[in-house]
Amino acid sequence: MKAEKVVGISKLVVGRREKAVVLEPRDEGNREIQLCEPAPFLYFENGQMAVADGASVWLVIVTCEAMKATAHPPEMSLRRLVRFAAYYRDLAAAAIHRGLDIDDKVRVMEATVLSSPPRPGCTPN
Repeated sequence: MKAEKVVGISKLVVGRREKAVVLEPRDEGNREIQLCEPAPFLYFENGQMAVADGASVWLVIVTCEAMKATAHPPEMSLRRLVRFAAYYRDLAAAAIHRGLDIDDKVRVMEATVLSSPPRPGCTPN
């Protein structure tokens, strides 16, 4: 990344960990949301991961119930969170585009997963 494209550094605080994220100028026409650091992790009963569009960073909280509803057998694990990280990212991106993020946080709930399940044959991460 070239220095002239950097508009700032944002600090993402997750639990007790801090991570610096480089922010680029916002291109309103292209807001592709990608997974970013820190890597997905479990915090109490929920999974958490960070996503960014180059200008903003959001914390995605995947509830225990959402992870269990994602695939059979129902389980809540770091393995499942990592395996379906791209799917949860897509659900979070849809919520962000609809303006459902609050204080740079997006929650992926069981109802969201049930209303928009992973496609059969879709290869998770």
